[in-house]
Amino acid sequence: MNTEPTVNIISFIISGWVNNFGFTVMLSAALTMMHGKVPVSAVLLCDIMPCFLVQLVLPFCIDKISYPIKVVTIVICALLGFILAIFADVSVIIALVGVAFHSFSQGLGEMTFLAYSTKFSPKCVSAFSSGTGLAGITGAGIFAILSDLLHLDLKVILYIFLPVPLFMLLSYYISNPKLSPGSDNPELLTTATTTEQAVQIPDKSFKAKLKSLGPILPLILSLLLVYFCQYLINQSVNAVINFPGKYDCKFYTFSQFSCQFGVFLSRSSLPLFKIPFNCVFIPSIFQLCNLILFCFEAIYSFIPSFWLMLVLVFFEGIFGGLVYSSSMHWISVISNNENKEFRMGIICVFNNLGILGASCLGFWLEPFLREKQK
Repeated sequence: MNTEPTVNIISFIISGWVNNFGFTVMLSAALTMMHGKVPVSAVLLCDIMPCFLVQLVLPFCIDKISYPIKVVTIVICALLGFILAIFADVSVIIALVGVAFHSFSQGLGEMTFLAYSTKFSPKCVSAFSSGTGLAGITGAGIFAILSDLLHLDLKVILYIFLPVPLFMLLSYYISNPKLSPGSDNPELLTTATTTEQAVQIPDKSFKAKLKSLGPILPLILSLLLVYFCQYLINQSVNAVINFPGKYDCKFYTFSQFSCQFGVFLSRSSLPLFKIPFNCVFIPSIFQLCNLILFCFEAIYSFIPSFWLMLVLVFFEGIFGGLVYSSSMHWISVISNNENKEFRMGIICVFNNLGILGASCLGFWLEPFLREKQK
């Protein structure tokens, strides 16, 4: 069998979509949820800290937990996240706890399904990447329509989204690694090879696992930089940018959609376009330039067009998505059976480390930019 069955590709698209849907919704709802009481970066911090911690610790022991248990845990935490966020008008603290549950779910989900993808062909990595991009555009887009166009209350919107995590169970149970040309089940590999892997992988030391990250260091640094800049722009700088008049207080919500649209297109581009390994850092440099440009716009408002700014945000999403999808592709391609699952699981830590840095710096940057506007 030379091709990946359609059912497996669909299952990974669904899992990527569900996994990142709540994460995007929480960020899109940040301004509404916080009621101006705390900086928007508080939501970003709660939306990334548990995710970062779970992805930092679990790759070294996650093979001891079965996939069904991990998937059920992901679904339960996502449901709790939506339920607690519904009480945002009662307490900001309760809402932030809900965001934290979603963060834990998203972090465990990304790590689980990227590791699970090693049992399939590389097409499933691309499918998961496309699903995460689709989550961004649908999460931010549907939220913008329901909140800014239909003017629905935040509670009603979150009630509408409650069934979404249940699709994660569907995505896992319709997948079948035995049908995949990249499967590592005994029917497709020799007994000797399977036995060798079973002995080698669990016995790899902590030091050896860390050493295996050396060849992918350029990808790690690129992910760190591009996500640091992207989320600092989206959650701190864009929260300050405004266009009084017709588009008053609408830029933040629509900028989330515009960025996620770019992310969706770039994360879905792997079948058509792959950045060469040695060039993955280039979009990260462009993203840094974007950050500088947006900071000046927040202070001086020298770009008069609402729509031009959304186009710039769109390219911000393009840069971030290209680095993510290309990095996952190259890790899948250049890794051998001994370190592939670990690398695919741990790489998420580094893009989340960039987001964590952005959330911490955002606590200072957002008030600083607002003060400079006066």
